[in-house]
Amino acid sequence: GKRIRFENKNVKGSIALKGALIDDIIFKKYKATLDSEKNVTYLNPSETKDGYFIETGWASSNLGKISLPTIETEWEVKGNDKLTENNPVIIEWNNKSGLVFRKKIEIDDKFLFKFTQEIKNNTNERIELYPYAQITRNQDPDVTDFYILHEGFIGVFDEQLEEEGYKDIKDKKKEYTSNEGWLGITDKYWLTALVPEKNQSFKGEFIYKNSFKANYIQNKPVIINSSSSGISKTKVFVAAKEVKVIDGYAESENINKFDLTIDWGWFYFFTKPLFFIMNYLFELTKNFGIAILLVTAAVRLLFFPLANYSFRSMAKMKILQPELLRLKELHKDDKVKLQQEMMSLYKREKVNPLSGCLPILIQIPFFFA
Repeated sequence: GKRIRFENKNVKGSIALKGALIDDIIFKKYKATLDSEKNVTYLNPSETKDGYFIETGWASSNLGKISLPTIETEWEVKGNDKLTENNPVIIEWNNKSGLVFRKKIEIDDKFLFKFTQEIKNNTNERIELYPYAQITRNQDPDVTDFYILHEGFIGVFDEQLEEEGYKDIKDKKKEYTSNEGWLGITDKYWLTALVPEKNQSFKGEFIYKNSFKANYIQNKPVIINSSSSGISKTKVFVAAKEVKVIDGYAESENINKFDLTIDWGWFYFFTKPLFFIMNYLFELTKNFGIAILLVTAAVRLLFFPLANYSFRSMAKMKILQPELLRLKELHKDDKVKLQQEMMSLYKREKVNPLSGCLPILIQIPFFFA
């Protein structure tokens, strides 16, 4: 079918005019495998087995009265038909009943699409419509299935991060009501995400009905009076999960906790700084093996005072072992007296039996990170 082509420094692909779907995107800087010349193709048209696409639109509480665009609707390009970072594209559909629907589609120099949906109401009645956006994936992909890496549904709803696997959503759908946030589907290296308009509460949903869907719908309708217009805005990400890019979007687009699209694990506050250190050392040495060795050496040096304290404590405990064995033999029938004598010995020799373990416990989060 007819398509809008788009390209920037990072991606290229097309948007189907049937349904106005983003369903074809290639990551220009990433290969399918290390020894391949073929770039990663991420989205696919709805008719394919691996269909994976994004739609935006309007919903109504009175569908019998209002004709709305669907994924079968054929949109018409108005003017420029090549989407670039400096050239937005406008598409239009007339429902022949007094409503004209427009979408202004923009792309930046990386992975962000902006959809501005406009309705012109040429009828004599007031219209109330609810903006929505939806990601559809026909089937669940092969996942790494590793406990420290999440792949599947993801979202932040009023500060709360929610992660759900494909199997979980097959069993039961998940619904969330939020005043702020975002939602999407994440793979190990790639991401699709929807960000609703600011200051508009919405209902988010992860669901399986013949295909996997992550969607939101605005809670309050856009009211369009007769002979006037209504507008809604949505941000859409189809992104490679590059840390600097994701962090940049979180800041520049003011998207709360968007950096959590990358799974940093339980020890987020340790893992992320260690990543930046290791990445800096990689840029310096051009070798990840050397970078890992340098980070390991740095961590060991950082914890040397603790480790040294632990070693000293264990050495003192080793010296006391003969005396402890003598006390155990002497007071083997009196546990209370044995405990008292052991505590007295520790106090006299200035030894804490737990001091050898505590430094190790403090280091464990860093080893996990």
